[in-house]
Amino acid sequence: MDAQQAAAVSALGAAYAARQRTLVANFVAELVSLIRQVFRPDDPAGSWDATQLAVSALVQRYHRTSATMGARYYLDARRASGVAGARRAGPLPRIEDMTDDQVWDELGRIAGVGPEDLNEERIDATVRATGIASYQRSIRAGRSPQRAADTMTTTLAGATQELAVEGGRRVVHDAAAADEEAVGWVRIARPGACWWCAMLASRGAVYRSAATAGRRVNKRFVGDGMFKFHNHCQCVARPIFDADDPAVRAADDLYEQWRRVTAGRSGRAAMQAWAEYWGTVDDQTLAG
Repeated sequence: MDAQQAAAVSALGAAYAARQRTLVANFVAELVSLIRQVFRPDDPAGSWDATQLAVSALVQRYHRTSATMGARYYLDARRASGVAGARRAGPLPRIEDMTDDQVWDELGRIAGVGPEDLNEERIDATVRATGIASYQRSIRAGRSPQRAADTMTTTLAGATQELAVEGGRRVVHDAAAADEEAVGWVRIARPGACWWCAMLASRGAVYRSAATAGRRVNKRFVGDGMFKFHNHCQCVARPIFDADDPAVRAADDLYEQWRRVTAGRSGRAAMQAWAEYWGTVDDQTLAG
């Protein structure tokens, strides 16, 4: 992979993350509007069933949209990396010109991944726990029905938006795990990255899934992004299809620095030495 291809893949990842953030914003706005229309604070018991059904349907719809976004991104990133598509009769059209069915057909040929709805029981359990249960807790705490409804809306939005965007995350994760052309995932440290993130980035394409690349712990921390290892972490991760990807080479260079700085040390002593060294580095970045 040359630098131009790497830049294209990086740009695709940034654009995909931005589209998913927009998806979340649209989901939350629609959820708030829906609750205000359907849920009645003066009759919570009588209006809750309709509210739950509407919220569950909304979550499922956005989950499907997110999944298709993820499928398109994966195919785009794969092609930009110079990896050929699945064997087929005739050339593969441009990803942006493909219908959703064509996108899923291609991803199925490559990695056996297809559209998959969320489990309805899981959605219902989440909506109940952060919906009517949240409303009832607020009422017991002495809040007015309207304030309780507002609290419920905020709690619901926080819990269900994760389910809504899970579609894209699952698709990219499952495709990279099953795709024979995928090398792995690499973490990419952004400008000003801390010593901890630089250490993780130096490991290269050793992460076999989005979860191990950082998404598993992401929810613990504050800030944008899907691969946070601390509050407001700006690092990202992306699937790698070519061992000669500049991001992998940059990680190798960083790992050589790690080996030099921590020679003869291990555990806490190694990390302390690395932290001290990283504080003296002017260009605290990892290209990719």
